[in-house]
Amino acid sequence: NSAAVPKSLDIDNDSVLDGVDSATEKSLNGPRVTNLIASLVSGSGKNPERYQTFLQVVRCVRKWCKARGLYSNKMGYWGGVNINICVALCCQLYPNDSPASLLRKFFLVFKSWRWPN
Repeated sequence: NSAAVPKSLDIDNDSVLDGVDSATEKSLNGPRVTNLIASLVSGSGKNPERYQTFLQVVRCVRKWCKARGLYSNKMGYWGGVNINICVALCCQLYPNDSPASLLRKFFLVFKSWRWPN
């Protein structure tokens, strides 16, 4: 328990989850997952262009899902983290592709994905 968050807090360190309740753990895991995906996509910060490609594709996929009423975890559809993970997979499969090419391959990969695996 603390009245303020110290500036030196490393939210990615697992020790921040020690002794917290379930609700706090869930709220902390949002930014932790985001940071982990960002490091996986950009190669631990070594390739910021690849991260920008990832962001562009994520935005397009989200917009596509929302336009078709398919963006909602509560309704059983894809939500933010689900889309981020799937786009990150495509970024790892095709690391040198442009955003347009990666977007196309995203739909090709998940069109033929063996659901629910």
